Amino acid sequence: MSPCDNQANSCEDSDGNPLVANFSVWVQLLPYGLIGFSEIMASVISLEYAFTKHEMAGAALELVPSLRGYINQNFSPFH
Repeated sequence: MSPCDNQANSCEDSDGNPLVANFSVWVQLLPYGLIGFSEIMASVISLEYAFTKHEMAGAALELVPSLRGYINQNFSPFH
């Protein structure tokens, strides 16, 4: 346990010097970075799996080029 117990804001040694932890807050960067990266990868993988297993996935892929052509043909200022 810490020598300060639950009084971390006002903890001092016998000479009046503040007692502080001897490690940096940057120590948490690696664990939190790995956790964040794993959350992103889990989300991407689950969304990709759901999209490939959905029965309308093929229809959505066929719709995109025709929709793009319709928008370019009717709403493009360069025709």
